[in-house]
Amino acid sequence: MCEGVWSGEEGMTRALIYTLDAIGEYTIAEDNGDSVTIIGQVEEESDARLFCAAPELLEALQHGQTLNLPDMLDWVADRLVYVHGENQNLDFISSLRDRARMCRAAITKALGETK
Repeated sequence: MCEGVWSGEEGMTRALIYTLDAIGEYTIAEDNGDSVTIIGQVEEESDARLFCAAPELLEALQHGQTLNLPDMLDWVADRLVYVHGENQNLDFISSLRDRARMCRAAITKALGETK
């Protein structure tokens, strides 16, 4: 079993758990302390773990009051180019910027803000 916690509005939290059911699928459920509500089922344990870990992954990407992960990656790339004189086309610099874009896209998708 795995657990993840989604923070909701007005301090509400949502505990997500998964278990292997009798037919060999992984049932994902919300445990609010008083009852358990089934959210869905997946065939692979790795999918269930990812689903339950999603709240922490989103928090890790967004963490930081003034500098979240995507902004930090861009900041490091900028420092390497504009302060230390590295070529902005180096694979490492491009990789930092690509990862920052990917993080921003994941945050946007997780928050339901995709167009």
